Amino acid sequence: MGPDNRFSWYVGDSWKVRPNFTLTVGLRYVRDTGRTDSDLGAIPALDQFNNQFYSGLGNAVRQPNQNFAPQFGFAWDPKNDGKTVLRGGIGLFYENSIWNNNLFDRPARLQQGLFLGNTPVCSNGAAQTLPFSSTIDPATICGQAIGSVSSQIVQLQQEYQAFTLAQGPANNGQYIGNALADGIDVTGTNLFAPQYVAPRSV
Repeated sequence: MGPDNRFSWYVGDSWKVRPNFTLTVGLRYVRDTGRTDSDLGAIPALDQFNNQFYSGLGNAVRQPNQNFAPQFGFAWDPKNDGKTVLRGGIGLFYENSIWNNNLFDRPARLQQGLFLGNTPVCSNGAAQTLPFSSTIDPATICGQAIGSVSSQIVQLQQEYQAFTLAQGPANNGQYIGNALADGIDVTGTNLFAPQYVAPRSV
């Protein structure tokens, strides 16, 4: 994953429309440069799943560059006596993508490289076949309390990392263009939608 630079600016002003009525307006802009994996190309193999509900599934992920967030507020003293003031406001607020989204998206988009991806040892309580030989049988840890098998889990992780490093740069077994399947419990990946928009609230 590349570096992420966050840019943000805000301009605002208050306007005393009348002695007892003030308007406040503002405009914020936010942009993260590296939180969507939009630097990676399209995956044309996914276009075969386009239908009447979804199109452009093989397109590269959209980088949200237009995150302008207007804000508006007011203060009104209805009797103009300084004893009661009604205040209100509304605004649009953007958030960035949480890091886990990027963690599970990028491995599925890379065709080749040196990967320390996620290979599920257990799925729905059942042991999975490992891509490397291990002295630990996954069936002995599935369904157990993590604390009771933590040393075996650490050993499996170390064996997997050593196996991956020994293989050197290779084809990515989790590449979505070959697997044509996605899901944390299935492939250890989850993809951003091509028409990704930044999380926001009003």
